[in-house]
Amino acid sequence: MVRGDALESLPGILAQTTDPLCLFHSVCLSYWSDKARDRLDALLVEASKDRTLYRVGSEPSRAFSAWNKGHDRSGQSKPQSSGEIEIVRYENGRMEGRVVGTSGTHQPFEWLGWRD
Repeated sequence: MVRGDALESLPGILAQTTDPLCLFHSVCLSYWSDKARDRLDALLVEASKDRTLYRVGSEPSRAFSAWNKGHDRSGQSKPQSSGEIEIVRYENGRMEGRVVGTSGTHQPFEWLGWRD
């Protein structure tokens, strides 16, 4: 466990680790701005030019997060899937990711697998 700003700490941590590296987060990125998420992906894409990285996240779905952002939801139905498990591989300066599991609110995840 490392304290601090993830975007500031991560480059130093990456420099101290060996391949392959898996970063895990749970109900974290849903609190980040889109700009911060983009910065994380850019940082990991850059770091993957000479190594392989994986990011596994268990987060609210973007549709659920948008629905849940504190606005009046009286006329909107809640998205069927509120949670997602996503696996992203960063390799050779590229990223590829998939949602591999989904869940409803307070429900267990359903495994979808790595689908194209």
